[in-house]
Amino acid sequence: MSLQKTLKKYVYFFIALSIIGLGVNLLAESMLGGDGITVLYMGLKHSFGLSYGASAYVYNFTIIGLAVVFARKYVGFGTFLYSFGIGSFVYFFESLLYRFDLYPEMMAGKILYLILGQVMLAFGLAVIINLKIGINALDCIIIKIQNKWGISYRVQRVIFDVSITLAGFLMGGLVGVGTIFSVLTLGILIQYFSLMIHKTITSSM
Repeated sequence: MSLQKTLKKYVYFFIALSIIGLGVNLLAESMLGGDGITVLYMGLKHSFGLSYGASAYVYNFTIIGLAVVFARKYVGFGTFLYSFGIGSFVYFFESLLYRFDLYPEMMAGKILYLILGQVMLAFGLAVIINLKIGINALDCIIIKIQNKWGISYRVQRVIFDVSITLAGFLMGGLVGVGTIFSVLTLGILIQYFSLMIHKTITSSM
């Protein structure tokens, strides 16, 4: 792969991280609940006074540490890049929303934040999946378990999502209509955007 194509991949990668960072904040500030990881961030913020950005670092450092210990051969450069990069983008947009007081008060605004946040999260994840720079730390662990014990990706993902949602809820994270919305739509949106993005990335690379 040429240097120009490689650089283009990483530009897309960081754009995707920024979209995910904003999406996570919109989901959290909708106060209607969100995907499991967002609920976990909210719980860490409520229980320990951590910012969403700091919560992202705690979560990703923990997961990448487990991946390095238990699934080292699946860990690549992209694994570290995502794990260390996402917290910075979450923190940046969290600070931006705080600085300009961009918090919705009316229900219409909350619903708008929920929908936009979900779409941004799914789109950003779809871009990263299609760039194939490296899998995230959680997937490293899941693939290792799948190869060693034959437990399917889908089953493990459900167990993981339920577990972190429950953990976030017990720490004070908000579980609500947004959580249900996330469960019902995130996979569908990621699949839809992946098909669309795959054509775009393939033609541009």
